[in-house]
Amino acid sequence: MPDEPDDLGEAVARVEDAFSGQLGRPDYEEGLDPNAHDADVIQLRKACRLLDACRLLRGHDGYHTSVIEMSFAAIERTLEFYALTASNDTIDDFREGHDRAYDRAATLNLITEGTGRRLK
Repeated sequence: MPDEPDDLGEAVARVEDAFSGQLGRPDYEEGLDPNAHDADVIQLRKACRLLDACRLLRGHDGYHTSVIEMSFAAIERTLEFYALTASNDTIDDFREGHDRAYDRAATLNLITEGTGRRLK
């Protein structure tokens, strides 16, 4: 077994606690609380926040890699929003990988299969 730093294991344990809610109720950004909003709306709001962050970073003339990755994440969240709105899918259907959003959007005729492949 690899020997990893204790700090890494402790950091991962803190993250697991935060995501499982064992540290109490998580603090959500305004408008992103899954107990107060539908999953489709949250996905669209996440996409908008990612684009806002892209604009902020571009305004500082740098972080190009982050801007590109966040842009694709925003596209993915937007496609998830439309898929959740146009079908009986649940947010859990999109947790297993990035390809699902593009494939599902093509199946629902939101984008063509070719565009889905290009975005992947």
